Amino acid sequence: MAREIFAPIGIHRAPTVRTRESGGQDGLVWCNAGYYPTLDDLAKIAMLYQARGAHGGVQILNRELTAQLLSAHGAIVKNADDLWKIITFIRAHYDGDPDYKFGTPKSQQ
Repeated sequence: MAREIFAPIGIHRAPTVRTRESGGQDGLVWCNAGYYPTLDDLAKIAMLYQARGAHGGVQILNRELTAQLLSAHGAIVKNADDLWKIITFIRAHYDGDPDYKFGTPKSQQ
């Protein structure tokens, strides 16, 4: 997941809680409560969903399955305009800078 989904959208560190396997080795990620994304990471994931799984002209997630996920009854924002309002709100309040561009260090903006 890190290599196939997170890296292409600019998430390079994904702190997670994992099961502990025999011998003390890390096991599976606790997907229900074991991922600790930053606000920036959440926005990148939201933007990936808004684009129906595409990023930078590349289809990362299955377009049809992503559309089905977004159309789930009452489970997630169904209106793209509402989703865009959420993303815009996050952008406007990230570090107090409404012109912040996700994934770009402030020194390069």
